This record gives sequence, C-alpha cells and structure tokens, in this order.
Amino acid sequence: MTEKNDSIRKYLSERRMCSAENLALKFGIQVSELWPQLEELSEKGIVRIAQKNCSGTCSSCSTDCIPEKIDPTAIIISLEKREAEDVD
Repeated sequence: MTEKNDSIRKYLSERRMCSAENLALKFGIQVSELWPQLEELSEKGIVRIAQKNCSGTCSSCSTDCIPEKIDPTAIIISLEKREAEDVD
C-alpha cells in the first residue's frame, strides 16, 4: 500500500466516513487525483464508495449505490473495524 493510501486509510478509520471532496481538501489534492486511490482501496475492501445519498448503513445498500464516475459528493466509508479502545 502506498504512503498516500495508508494516510487515507488512517484518516477514514478515525472519521468512519466523509465526502470525496472533503477528503481531497484534507490532503490538498483534486478529487480527480484522489479517485484512483479510492478505487484501489475499494477493490481491496478497505473503503466503500457510495453516492451522496448514502445512509451509512451498508446493509441497506446494493452495488447500485456506487458512483459510475468521479463524484466529489460521493461518500467514502471506512470498512475497517475499530479497535476496542477507539470506541467511545
């Protein structure tokens, strides 16, 4: 995993979810530059990319929720489990 992917993974693991646009702003890059990394993380099962109307409950979702193109409003959800000490 690249250093940038690791940084994205750690940030999302703490926040659980955020928009692609906010994630790009966090790392000082354009959404179009971030998107390939998000797709790679999605393919590895580390994140889920969902449309902006995502409820955050993946059990109610299907593959139809995945945007077909680069979408700044897409919601990026961490699929990693939090450690027990990280949960309030």
